[in-house]
Amino acid sequence: MDQFDLEDDLSENEKVAEIYHELEKALNSQHEAVKAAEEEGTEEGMGENSDETETAHSAEHVNIEEEAMYIRDGNLLWPRVEFKDREKIPRTRISFVPADRFNHYGWHHLLNTYVPFGCDLSKMQLLSLQGIDFLWFLTYVDASENLLRTHTLGQLVHLRGLIALKVDNNQLDNIMLPHTLTELMYLDVAYNAIEKIPARELPNLLTLRLDANKIKKITNLTKRYFPKLKFLSMSINQISSLRFPWSNNLVYLYLGYNNIRSLEGLDGLYKLRVLHLRGNLIMSINHLTTDLICLEYLNLRDNKIADLRCIEYLTRFEYLSELIVTGNPFTLHPVTRSTYKAIIIKWLPQLTRLNKQDISEGMRAEAEHPDVFGGEEADEFLGRSIDFGEGGEELDSDDASVVMPPAEKEKTKTERPKQTSKVGFNK
Repeated sequence: MDQFDLEDDLSENEKVAEIYHELEKALNSQHEAVKAAEEEGTEEGMGENSDETETAHSAEHVNIEEEAMYIRDGNLLWPRVEFKDREKIPRTRISFVPADRFNHYGWHHLLNTYVPFGCDLSKMQLLSLQGIDFLWFLTYVDASENLLRTHTLGQLVHLRGLIALKVDNNQLDNIMLPHTLTELMYLDVAYNAIEKIPARELPNLLTLRLDANKIKKITNLTKRYFPKLKFLSMSINQISSLRFPWSNNLVYLYLGYNNIRSLEGLDGLYKLRVLHLRGNLIMSINHLTTDLICLEYLNLRDNKIADLRCIEYLTRFEYLSELIVTGNPFTLHPVTRSTYKAIIIKWLPQLTRLNKQDISEGMRAEAEHPDVFGGEEADEFLGRSIDFGEGGEELDSDDASVVMPPAEKEKTKTERPKQTSKVGFNK
């Protein structure tokens, strides 16, 4: 949402006053009640206990549960509680929101005035979101880097128009969002302690970030609960298997730094364009389904792939334009470390970038050199079967012929066997 530019009509102070005018008006009755209570408290404080009263008002455990919010100097706050007194201690409710933490101003047709649609509540030591219902008109909330727990998400129930929510770097162990947040399109719950994804429908969610949690098994990320999900990031978890039904509208999938050994289970992701699998335990890519007909980017960096010939399997993905394989054993082997790039370029002419480097015409010319596969030592190395199955066992030479390089096929006169696996390797 574009921020409205009001500088031609209003000065900065006038703008703030205009934004909060209707809000202050809506709380007029509560404000008057609080004002009367303050005046009464001031008169009582003129006596000998005035110092004790002032100290109580600024203490950590100020009882403000029954007091209404009011507006002063363009800031939302509760009476008697100054930001300077509470900015460094955990707060059980939102007691102060400085004006500069509001953003994305726009015209609200119900309030008939300009309001901020965005609010930054990050790094405020919040234990709770109690009081945020006063800001029911917000569409973007950033409550990251606080002390929030799972039950506090229920306090967003009145923010029915919420589109984007950031609650990363908190203490959440689940995603128990209110059923009223049906308009939510962006959700960031990274760097928490979430162990599983609940069966909760988010019909308009496009982006979900679940990085750095404690997820071991992927559940409920199906079309039923996330029919429009396009971007999913679950890096730095404990995921070991990909075998479960996915929301088939995914375009971007980030699963780096997990415990994934096999790529079996990504069936049905016909729209997937980006697959990020860096830092896993993958030994072979021969189980990668050919359903990924739109795949353009594949990151296999820092895995356990020892057999260079596995890479030839990627000829099935005609739109694959960028591949990253650094950090795998075959890139460090003395026989192939200086030639593997040329070999990959020869096998995958559709690539435009390899290991984050543009493929030049010189690199393509090198790949066409007759000795690109090396001498007898390289022939012996590429002729050996060091391909591994899902459990890490070494396959025999017949299985290895599925990924035999062109030079070896010609030399051994071996025809590629027809693949009958359920993943469907035939092309």
